[in-house]
Amino acid sequence: MRLLSIVALSSVVGLLAGCAAEVPENGEGDVESSEEAVTAGPPTVLESTDAKETRLRAGGLSVWVETVAKTKRVGSDAFVTVRFRTSRSLESAMSWVPEDGFGDARLVSPRVVEVDLRNGHEVNSILSGMPLFVHLRAQTGAVKDYDVRLDLGARLSRFSGSSRVYVDAPITPVYYADGPTKVRYRGIVRSPGSTAMGTKVGGQHANLLFPLGGGKFRFDYDYTRFSGGLGVEGAASFTATHQGNPYTKTSSIDVVVTRAGLTKEGAEQVWPTLVCAAAVKACIEAQPASTKDFGPCGSYREVQRCMIEE
Repeated sequence: MRLLSIVALSSVVGLLAGCAAEVPENGEGDVESSEEAVTAGPPTVLESTDAKETRLRAGGLSVWVETVAKTKRVGSDAFVTVRFRTSRSLESAMSWVPEDGFGDARLVSPRVVEVDLRNGHEVNSILSGMPLFVHLRAQTGAVKDYDVRLDLGARLSRFSGSSRVYVDAPITPVYYADGPTKVRYRGIVRSPGSTAMGTKVGGQHANLLFPLGGGKFRFDYDYTRFSGGLGVEGAASFTATHQGNPYTKTSSIDVVVTRAGLTKEGAEQVWPTLVCAAAVKACIEAQPASTKDFGPCGSYREVQRCMIEE
């Protein structure tokens, strides 16, 4: 097991009473007092994110999470960075997933945290539904230790091209019994009246493209092909054939925080690892022996948990 990533940054700050609506990023004056930290907000919150930034408040600490992660490419590799800021100055930040250290958390300033995820295993694990935890140690206050939970996913965005082609933004990870990780990234594209559809991400055709009828198509990518479009503007293309003519729409792929949480009670206590749900298990058992696609039974992580516990 890889050592947990810990980065510490200290500064001398004045503790101000009261609470401000906006928090400067440079550490000039904490906006939570020691007394507030005892009672302000519930002990734990977990919320779906807003369009640009989501505010969480629990146990006397506020955290503002940026919804869209930063994605950059270095050669053929994609790297993802998640960023959030806090209402109190921090001493350290440490990132992990259940049972293992994960990512590299660092303090950009006393109240700004970034977590870097490496291409391959780390990005794939998080995009397929594994929660990312970040432990925070505050410099001051009656309560100093907090955990942030970040659930990440992928979505298509910044569309351009033909109005005949409609692409759903969400990308859903599903369990597909093929390949080493058995995860496929699934989406839906529509083009009423079209007789054929082609799709590429990062120049690679989809692993599967299945017509659902009425000009609706479902496409699947494995991570290797899908990740080729991360950090590349307009990397995804969808071309429909309508009355013999091609019509194309392009989009980019964003990595986004879909849900965020904050607790002072310990992340793995309030958000324990998934167990196999009875309904998911029943769905799996009802499928024919030759089934590879378990998408109808639940999310990738829900199905994977039942497969592990068999």
